[in-house]
Amino acid sequence: MKVAEIRQRLKAFPQDTMIELFVAAYKHVPKDRKEAIIDDLILHGFPNPQEKAAAKKKAKTAPQVDFPALSAEIKRFLENAYAQNYFAPNRVIPKAQRPKWRFLVMRYIKELNSIQAANPHFNEANELLAKLFEMIAYACNYYLFSTEDAFASIRMPQECFYEIVVSRLLTGNPSADAIKRSIQLAVESGLSREALPEYMYAKLIPLLSTEDLKHQAVEQTMLLVKEYEKMHDKYIIDSRKERCAELILRLMIIMDKTEEGIALCYQVLRRQKKSQAETTLYIVLRILEAYGKTQDWLQTYEKALADKMKPREYLCRRYAELKQIH
Repeated sequence: MKVAEIRQRLKAFPQDTMIELFVAAYKHVPKDRKEAIIDDLILHGFPNPQEKAAAKKKAKTAPQVDFPALSAEIKRFLENAYAQNYFAPNRVIPKAQRPKWRFLVMRYIKELNSIQAANPHFNEANELLAKLFEMIAYACNYYLFSTEDAFASIRMPQECFYEIVVSRLLTGNPSADAIKRSIQLAVESGLSREALPEYMYAKLIPLLSTEDLKHQAVEQTMLLVKEYEKMHDKYIIDSRKERCAELILRLMIIMDKTEEGIALCYQVLRRQKKSQAETTLYIVLRILEAYGKTQDWLQTYEKALADKMKPREYLCRRYAELKQIH
């Protein structure tokens, strides 16, 4: 029988019969359950609704975070992680504790994320979250832990962790530094096996909720491009500039400034070799198609042909398909 039916039927029994029924049922309850639950109820009765509600509220109230202690612990963890003390044999982190790094990170994320904007440590907490994100992203390209996908190990897709960090950085009226930091995390971080740069942009762009914030993001991205051009590693320069160009074009398309966005994208990705120029064309056309900008796609392709560029076979086929439809 269901509980509601039992209640209804028991209402018809006199008190003496109810006592006998309870005793008979009590005899069949395991001893540990008797002592832990039933005996306590018999001796003290049921808590009143107000006491029950207060206990429930107290249980839900998160304990206050000791931020200085937490900050020091996280900084030590980051130092040990980058030193590979959770991966290689060492005398700092015991062997039995090394696989538990993921549980530390999950706790750190939860505790840092619980610190609200009114807390004087809010900005410091956000920066620690950003540093944890950078470290986990770094661990996807270099062995810091015994895993090939550190985001999978902490049970959180990269773009979801990124969204947690950036939504806090861009709380309220974000500063130029907060916008720049948000862009850097998307542009400079390593990627998990399940992530692509556009996954980060898909989280970032909606958080730039006003036209002014989007303009600021474009400006900050262009400033980052100039910083990257001063670096010495050509691979890193090209990789970061490509991500910057993609973000700029996406932002400009959303602001209905597609033509200007294409020009900026080419400006960021200006190349000397024709083969690299064709790669730039492919990047631009891929983004235009993702946003349904078919006419801009066709015009950009035709302009490239006029400039004596030879697009790859896929683009030639796609042009023929789009031209036939439009």
